[in-house]
Amino acid sequence: MMSMFETKEVVVFINFKREWSLHKKGEKQDSTNFDAPLVANLLGLLQGRDDEEKLRRLSSLIVLDDLNRVYNGIFETRLNYACKKNKCDKTRFAELMTQNRPKLSTYLGEIMAKDYDIIREHKKARFYMHPGYMKISTIHSFKGWESKMIFLIIDKYVANDQSLDEIIYTGITRCKVHLYIVNMNNEAYDMKIKMLIDNVNRI
Repeated sequence: MMSMFETKEVVVFINFKREWSLHKKGEKQDSTNFDAPLVANLLGLLQGRDDEEKLRRLSSLIVLDDLNRVYNGIFETRLNYACKKNKCDKTRFAELMTQNRPKLSTYLGEIMAKDYDIIREHKKARFYMHPGYMKISTIHSFKGWESKMIFLIIDKYVANDQSLDEIIYTGITRCKVHLYIVNMNNEAYDMKIKMLIDNVNRI
């Protein structure tokens, strides 16, 4: 699975790398919202000589900071850990991010709108069996695949119709060994799943 965090991190890194390269060459940048002096100051907080590696780590910190702001501090612990791991002065980092928030937020919104879906689709196309991590998808997206372990989540508000029965059947048959069904309080399918389990137990 490529998480929301990982996708945003990749988008930021790709764009920062391109814009920073143009800036260092003295060429015109792709976006007028890219703040080269800010990026230079932020890179100065990170140890190391390899700009590309520092840009990669900076992208991770910026996305964590943005998620922490959007979700009211939920990512604060992870952000603190990331700053400590990268030997980055958290106080100075927070000051720079706060002072430059409007322009940086505009730039992040611009590049996300441009590249987010492309990268998600690219990652989805490159999915392969048994990669060692979890894939989250719709049942439609998982057709043709199989897995030893599947968590099938049935939403509370899905319509109770024959086509959904077929979709859930498809989801169940994707599993080879361990099947976990998570019913989000859908009463109609609660009864159907119980009947299915009872039939299996009689075999």
